[in-house]
Amino acid sequence: MPAADPPLRASPRLDPDLVSVLDTLYEDDLLDWAGLDASAVRAKFASIKTLVAEPAVALVEHIEVPGPAGGIACRLYHPDPGTPLPLLVWLHGGGWVLGTLDGEEGTSRLLADAGPVAILSVDYRLAPEHPFPAAVEDALACFDWACAHTAQLRVGVVGIGGCSAGGNLAAVVSLERAAGDLPGPVHQLLVYPIADCALDRASMQAFGEGLVLHRDHMQWFWDQYVPSVHDRTNWRASPVHADIPASIAPATVLLAACDPLVDEGMAYAAALRVAGASVRCTVGQGLTHGFVGMCRRVPAAKALVLEAIETVAAAMRGCQLSRASAEPDRTG
Repeated sequence: MPAADPPLRASPRLDPDLVSVLDTLYEDDLLDWAGLDASAVRAKFASIKTLVAEPAVALVEHIEVPGPAGGIACRLYHPDPGTPLPLLVWLHGGGWVLGTLDGEEGTSRLLADAGPVAILSVDYRLAPEHPFPAAVEDALACFDWACAHTAQLRVGVVGIGGCSAGGNLAAVVSLERAAGDLPGPVHQLLVYPIADCALDRASMQAFGEGLVLHRDHMQWFWDQYVPSVHDRTNWRASPVHADIPASIAPATVLLAACDPLVDEGMAYAAALRVAGASVRCTVGQGLTHGFVGMCRRVPAAKALVLEAIETVAAAMRGCQLSRASAEPDRTG
């Protein structure tokens, strides 16, 4: 009998530090979800989200934001409360099914400290208990509330960002506000965003088994979040299908070369450019989906995340300075 093919994580294309993390995930049986319901998968996911360092942040404040179905728990991380830093409304990943404020603690602290930038982490409603478009509604409510309460939050301009499903929601909020009359984000940070319900792109075939995010995982996520197959091509679920307004916010798009979602992320970045947006798209070589959660053990992942958040923070500071200089002088 011929020898079995080696696991994809044995590929020399992968960062060796990341391979060590992958081996741990498989040894601990954290990525086999067959036959599990959402609560059981959430228990496994909670174990995975322990790989991000948690630097000290001067102010951490719990905030409840009014939402369409009651209060939305949020957490503010402000590294310098005496300075009106730009604010990034942050939406966690987890396929719209997984993720908590506590699970995102390390990432939020890392981003706030490195920017420096204030972070408002959002505990949006999760599927299957709250299917599409509940997460979109919560993301919009929190973004709008932040824009209206910058003085309370001790911040300046407001941007939006997120990983994976959070990147999807950040893209949708940016699209929604660019098409309407309410203020939109000054910048969007999209980290390996889910952009398309179709699971047939080349990268999905190449990397959809044996690494972190599997094709079966994505199918399960879509089944939980958008039970109606017809609704999945709605641009509020799959932003790659949007008619992107020319006024869309500038974007920093951060992808992983060995990610099933890298092709849809690149397609969405290209669509933003065609619409006229300023887009900086970086593909982390040797990295997989979920690398933001591996920063403690994968130096290359941490370096990429730090570079991205510093770039986003600088861009937002530039917007803040431009707005301040445009305001009329009332000192006379």
